[in-house]
Amino acid sequence: MRVSPTFLLRSIVSKLHPPSPATARESQRLLRSLDGAFRKRLDEVHPAPSLDAHRESDAPADGNHSVNTHLDAILQHPLLQSKNTAGAQPGSSRAVTLIDRILREGALDMDSLRKAAQIYLSDAQTFKRNEREQLAPRLAAWMASASDAQRTEFFTTSTTVGPVLLVMSRDGADETVWEWLKHLHRCKDASFVAHQQHLRTWLDAEDEFVSCMISNALRKKQFTAAAQQYVAAAAHRATLPQPAPMIAAWTRIASLVAMKRRRHGIPSALFSRVLAHAPPLDAMAKTYYSSGFLALYHPDRPSVQPLYHDLHNEAFVAHWSKWKWRRTTKIQQALLTAILDAADMASSRGKTAQARFFLDFAQTHFPDIVSRAEAVASPAARLDQAREELESHRGSIDHGHLEWAVG
Repeated sequence: MRVSPTFLLRSIVSKLHPPSPATARESQRLLRSLDGAFRKRLDEVHPAPSLDAHRESDAPADGNHSVNTHLDAILQHPLLQSKNTAGAQPGSSRAVTLIDRILREGALDMDSLRKAAQIYLSDAQTFKRNEREQLAPRLAAWMASASDAQRTEFFTTSTTVGPVLLVMSRDGADETVWEWLKHLHRCKDASFVAHQQHLRTWLDAEDEFVSCMISNALRKKQFTAAAQQYVAAAAHRATLPQPAPMIAAWTRIASLVAMKRRRHGIPSALFSRVLAHAPPLDAMAKTYYSSGFLALYHPDRPSVQPLYHDLHNEAFVAHWSKWKWRRTTKIQQALLTAILDAADMASSRGKTAQARFFLDFAQTHFPDIVSRAEAVASPAARLDQAREELESHRGSIDHGHLEWAVG
């Protein structure tokens, strides 16, 4: 019996691509069969931990570890690591589902909280979600019902605080974060009275928490709000019998001013309060912005004198020089720009000796950018040359000439 080529071709195609079910009932039966096979295979590869065993165990930490290990394994599954396609669950939805599940099982710890926040932040559609799909309300509910031990662990775990506060900021829950800060203040104040040995931990936790709040405000370009956050926190810190400077928070707000210069947009009265709460010079062991750098950019009363005084302090300059080289190129250029601005301001006010000091300082501490000028060159000529060299330096920030008020 001869077989036509067309029949042979149809037979091959049917083997490669079996025909679709003829009826809707057959389609549903096929889908149930495939779904059951997939679930069985997934359970074989990722068996769920026994909840009964967890309840009977005398070590709740082991149960948390088991749950986290199981969740990590599922999140690393190739099906969840693949790129989102039509109908795939977005990162924010997965994070919300993950948190809901962990809360039901009572297995929330700082590691799972951090991972959920990071998954949520990885979803570009987070900003468009309504309140029911947001992670912030769930985090707020958890904090409200958390034990003192859980809250303490959260506030003192900086690797978790950062991502969680960023989630709260992106979901518009800034008022809730302020409430959390008040609770942190109460914990810190209680520690000061009862546990002096733990006070340093709480002071560092408060500094890091406020620093994250300022960073999130800066991401939204809310520069005035960032300055208000620093002033409020620093003013509260000053009420302690033994106040300590908030170096991390100060560095955030100082970096804003140094990068923006006169375009920082902070009102004059608020800017004066920021300067009033600046850390003292002898506490600047881990930062590179003294209050003198900020005083250059006061909206109404820019002054060169504070920076002139700071850069004559040998102890400050010694550690400043070491820290400066550990920073990014952008920060180094912001520092150099401020020093050149100081030289410009001094020259415009007829303080030639101060102008020469700042230019000499720039040449000494930034030799890879500012070359040695001729000894007979005027401050104006040296300043123009330095700005041209900074202009040609890669990744340069805005460092153009500013007009200074006479004062």
